[in-house]
Order: sequence, then structure tokens, then C-alpha cells
Amino acid sequence: MKQIQTIFSVLLLVAFAMLTSVNSISAQGGTDNDGFLVKITGGATFSKGDCGYGTATWGGDVLEDACVNLVWAYDPTPTGDSLCCDSITNNYTDKWVMIRRGVCEFGRKSLWAEFAGAKGVIILNHYNTAADNACTAPGLGAGAVGGQVTIPVFSASRGMGEALDAAVKAGGGQAEICFILPRLLEATDAYHFYTPVTQVSALDNMTVRMVNRGPAATNVTVKADVVAPDGSVSSVSTVLDAISAAADTVISLPSFTPAAVEGVFNVYFSNSVFTESRDTVRSKFVHTPYSFGTDIGVLDAGGVGPTDAQFALANFSIQNAGLCLTGANGGVATHATFGISNKAAVVTADPAANVIGVTLYDADADDDGVIDLGSAFTDLDNGIVATGELIMDTLLVDDQLVSVELTDVLTGNPGHTLKANHPYYIALSYDGLAAGTGVCVRYVNTLDKRYLNFPTTPLRIDQLYSGWAGAMVVQRLELEGYTPPPNFNIVKTNAPLADSKFSITPNPAIDHVMLTMNLAGVNGKVAVSLMDYNGRIVETKVVKNFRDGQFRFETANLPSGTYMMWIRTAEGNVMKPVAICH
Repeated sequence: MKQIQTIFSVLLLVAFAMLTSVNSISAQGGTDNDGFLVKITGGATFSKGDCGYGTATWGGDVLEDACVNLVWAYDPTPTGDSLCCDSITNNYTDKWVMIRRGVCEFGRKSLWAEFAGAKGVIILNHYNTAADNACTAPGLGAGAVGGQVTIPVFSASRGMGEALDAAVKAGGGQAEICFILPRLLEATDAYHFYTPVTQVSALDNMTVRMVNRGPAATNVTVKADVVAPDGSVSSVSTVLDAISAAADTVISLPSFTPAAVEGVFNVYFSNSVFTESRDTVRSKFVHTPYSFGTDIGVLDAGGVGPTDAQFALANFSIQNAGLCLTGANGGVATHATFGISNKAAVVTADPAANVIGVTLYDADADDDGVIDLGSAFTDLDNGIVATGELIMDTLLVDDQLVSVELTDVLTGNPGHTLKANHPYYIALSYDGLAAGTGVCVRYVNTLDKRYLNFPTTPLRIDQLYSGWAGAMVVQRLELEGYTPPPNFNIVKTNAPLADSKFSITPNPAIDHVMLTMNLAGVNGKVAVSLMDYNGRIVETKVVKNFRDGQFRFETANLPSGTYMMWIRTAEGNVMKPVAICH
């Protein structure tokens, strides 16, 4: 399962630490930021992330290019087991060892391997949950004793592990693998992978990380060649007066405005010091007719979502969003595009429980030039400008995309006019209380891409996170003129609940607010949520076999402000503003 990445880990762009040694493959610090490639001699090469490896923030570093001998490690209980949860009796001096995931803590496995003389550890993943696959590469918790480990430790996805195992078997119990450390890595280029051609603007955040693995150098040129869809090349570069030996630096390039044409733009980052093929970093972005999106387009089957325990801790509520930055032309937002991957686990027989709410936020509602979201979605006060809903039903197909129409909150008309040069969040919300399954939706996702505009993909479960480590949820914002491609699901247009069927009083409210409903027939289930203006659900009430009656929400202890009442019935759904004034 994808890990959650804490929002505070990427809040600030900071200088990377100086490498303390280039003479040893191991030093305290962990493998988390080492950026190495793992190449099986005569075989495949793997990198960090999905379908490759996961890293540890504890143990030793990989700080230099090296080729090592790799073997399986075994402990005595049971005989010949490779879990290594007990003391290892074999001698693995100067070898790297593979250990199976499971039963005991990663730190314990690694410490036993270090005691047996191993120079490093690779922990092989297994299919731990229904959502895991050959590409799942878990991160590594230290456990109780991981802090004592001084050798490098990282994990291998199932696919990488199978390749390593095959190499060891082919080598009669031993294989050679090489660690290759790139000198240029972690490039960033655009604000979103997909940008509508009418919204193209200057790219002020093109960066690349450079690690000087050689002696000090002067007059170092770092360059980005941007290849447009027609093959023409534009270059931007900067010159560093000097770069110290072992310096680890994030380098910013001058602002660049790509051509406002549709198609794929490939970006090649290079430098004048290191010129091997591994030292050219390739990235890309796409100009589309109508779509904003941070996902990279290749859907990752199985989706992404929290564990049941995380979902329960969050009172069965989850919200995630994607940042969209408009250009000088503005535009009209008409649809949101996304998908789910576990329909059978979350869809119930009651339409009122099968709802994903879609919210378009003005991310700078006070127009001060700073994104309002800081440490919580509650920072987006008065930011909802449009809404929509997906009713999950039999027409929904796992791991396929669907587009939902957006309705302006103030006018009630389709679509919302976007300000020019302005940030917006397109957000998805799921309230699992009505369904009662205890299972969260898993959203269709792709592999990760680096962005410097922050926070790009905020996620709230039990707290606010920066998103899923290694994954990007597909949550696209579509502009006027968009129509779903043939391979998408049908556009879900949900009939609103007629105003004649409900009333909200008093509004403004002080101590309480009442929803009075008079539906046309008996509904199997009706769900009503009171949401604050950042989309966080304050309270949800669910009633079965309902036609006429009232829902009462106590508001005396809620802060003054504008809230939304989200009503879901078999006869339609609606969001209506509710003012609370004390």
C-alpha cells in the first residue's frame, strides 16, 4: 500500500546536507535521499519508487558507486528460513544480503544481518494486501532497534525481488549488483503535468539537484533543453561560479515560458561537469486542450487509499486535492475527472451512501498572492466556488476515469469562471459513515512526479499530509469545451434535489439549524452532513426508510462562519450554504 507523506516534510525547500564521506559506502543517515540506481550485472536496473525500491531513514548511506556480492541470508529458526528474525549463525562478512519481509521489525532483521558481518541489507517485499502488486515498494520503519543499525538498508518491490532472486539462483547462490549514483537527479519543470494550452504561463520553478561526486569545480553550467512537440529546442541555463567537493545542491534555472501549443514537451537537464548518460535527467509535461492535472497519465491499477484503521481514526472521512494554477487568460471550469478502484468494497444498495463530493476551491480567496492552505484545510475559509457529485453505481468501472459536472455555488449554473493567474484546488471528499462498510474508496492514481509549487496534492485523513508518497491521485480539472474521451466512463450528471422538497431554518443559525424534508416517496436511506467551508465534515446524520421529517444539528459550539449542508437522497442531492453567527 502506498505510504502517506507528511505535509511538513516538504513545507520548505531546504539545502541538502553535505556528504560526509566519499570513501565509504556506509555512513549514518539512511538510504532515503541517496538517489542510487541498482543494476544487476548483466540484467535490469532499478530506481527508487514504484517497481523499484523503498528506502530507510535509518541505518547507513550509499555514498559511492560500488559493485557488491549479494546472497540470501538465513537464520536457524526455522532451519533455512530467510526471515532473519533470530540470530544469524552464518558468516556474511563483506556481502550484501537479501531478507524476506514479514513476522518481525525491519530494524531487527537488519541488525541481525549486521552482527553476521553483512555490509548491507535488501528486504524483499511480498504481496501484503489485496492492493499490493509487483510494483509495490514499501518504506521501512526502524522499529525498536533500527537506530542501532549502521549498514545501508532498503527494500525491494516484489518485481525487483524476483529479478534479484533469479540472478542469485543463476549465479549458484550469489549475484553481483552495482550501485550507480547519478550526479544530476530530481528534476522539476512544470506546475502540473497537464496544463490547458490557454493557461500556459512562465515556469519559474525549474530545478534540478546536483551532487558533486568529484573534486571542486568552477564555472559549472547547468542547463535544461526543452523540446517542443514540433521538435524545436529552447535552452535555459545558469552558471555556478564554484561547486565544492561533495556538495549537494538544488539548482534553480531562469524563468522560461514554453510555447502555447498542444502536445508533449520533453525536458533534458544536463551539466558541464558530469557528462555520462546517467547524468542527463529527462522529464516532461503536456499542454492539453482543456485539462489541468498533476497525474502522469499512466493509470496504476488498484488505486490508492488509507488502511481501514486510518480511515476509522479519521471518523471515516477523507479528502484530497490537486492544485491548478491558471494563466493570464483565466477560463471556465466545467468538470472534474477522477476514478475509483474498489467499487465492490464501498458501493452499497443505498444511493445516498454512494456519493463522492467534488469541490472546487479558490486557493487564494483573499487575493493576497499566497495560497491559503497552510497546515489544515480549514485555512481555505470561504474558498468553495463550485461543487459536483459522483454517485457510484453499476455503471462505474474500477480503474477507469469518470467526469463529473461542476455547478457554481453562487449562481447555481453549470461551470465556474476562474480568475487569471490564480490558484485553485480540485478536491474529492468521501464520507463513509453513511455506507457503514468501514472501507475507504481507493482512488485511481499514477506514479509520482515532482513539483515545487506547494502544497500540490494535499490529503486529509486523520491529519493533513502532502499526499501519497510515490503516487499521484488522478484529480483533474477540465475547462469549457471539454468532452470525455471514448475510453472514459459516461459523464455523471446528478439531478439536484428540488428546493421544494426541503427547507433550512434558521439561517443564519445560532444554537442549532434544522433541515425539514418532504420527499416524494420513501427513500431507503437519507444522509445529511454539515461541512465547514473547507469541506471538512463536522457531523453526519443517516436515517433509513425516510420520507418526511427533520434533521437537527447543534451549532452552539461551532465557530461562526459559513458552512455547507450536504443532502443526499435517492431523489437528488444538493449542497446549500448555512451561516452560523454567535
